Amino acid sequence: MTEHTLTRRDAIRGAAAATAAVAGGIPMTQRVAATASGEPELTLNGTIPSGTSIDATVDEYDSSSASTPINSQTTTATNAGTLIFDGLEGSGDYYYEITLGVTGDGSSTPELETPLVFEVPPPGPDDFEFVDYTTKQDWSEKPEKADIAWDEYRLRKYQPKLAMDAKTRERFDGLYGYVATSPERETDVLCYWSKVEPVESLPVGEDELGSSIGDHDPIYVFVNSETGEIERIVYSAYNLEAAEINPTADELTQERASKPTHATFTVVKGWHHYRHTPEATGHFTDLKSWPEDRPTWLDNNFSMDATVVENPWQLASEPDWRDNDSWFSLTDIWLDLGQTLGWYGSKNIDELRE
Repeated sequence: MTEHTLTRRDAIRGAAAATAAVAGGIPMTQRVAATASGEPELTLNGTIPSGTSIDATVDEYDSSSASTPINSQTTTATNAGTLIFDGLEGSGDYYYEITLGVTGDGSSTPELETPLVFEVPPPGPDDFEFVDYTTKQDWSEKPEKADIAWDEYRLRKYQPKLAMDAKTRERFDGLYGYVATSPERETDVLCYWSKVEPVESLPVGEDELGSSIGDHDPIYVFVNSETGEIERIVYSAYNLEAAEINPTADELTQERASKPTHATFTVVKGWHHYRHTPEATGHFTDLKSWPEDRPTWLDNNFSMDATVVENPWQLASEPDWRDNDSWFSLTDIWLDLGQTLGWYGSKNIDELRE
């Protein structure tokens, strides 16, 4: 029997995520995509001679560093076609090692078209947690017909990918999310707030000088309520000042759905606001329930404008997330001065809304 190991710990990422050419030199494409069986599938196109078979073994790992697979399954093919692996969990976040073993008398060998294709269907809503907080908590600014929920499935589906330096990563506790929906609106808003361990604030410098002012920065993803298409993303680009993008499919990555849904941002060192960097290599951080932790945040001076937190559609016109109670804002004056003098990370920002 001859074995060919196709790939080692490649995550199922995107429409053409991995092309392996290791032992045996057989390339393979891995992707998240709906399959006819609803299970992970390996497609073998070509010719398998009579009296010859291919044993395809798939080992499934929950991390790239794991030494023991959480699941393993072998399926035998005597003809070209699709092999179904119903013994795997099949998660787009898992890693897979695939080995082909050819059994025969040696008189002829299979001729397979390459690249081979291994597909894992995207997970469904029932695989994740959903908690409706509309009536579980008190909301002062939530529109009457709006709902606020921890919808883990949808928040994962559109979760931004973040790039950051090592020091920021050590202090970064993750993204805390919720989804706002309303029958009176044409979009649903997926809201992500970062939580970063605060450090002492100075107007200039980076981490070495302790230059973080505030430890929560938001990203709001507006998606069409009917089609699920991303219409706009509004994010904190400078001390809770808003910037907006309308990303194209080429500016998104495909990871947890059958189409691109993830924008990539860089967390600015020392200040923790975002820059839209579709060319950067980002990663998913921990995703947690913001409504569940909301009481703790409120008890610890989470002093954002309640209107744009509970009614995120207001960000269609509001320039920032700050709690500006009067026409005179010392904070606005101070931050305008900061931009003029290059303080508070203003030399490293995207274009802000007017």
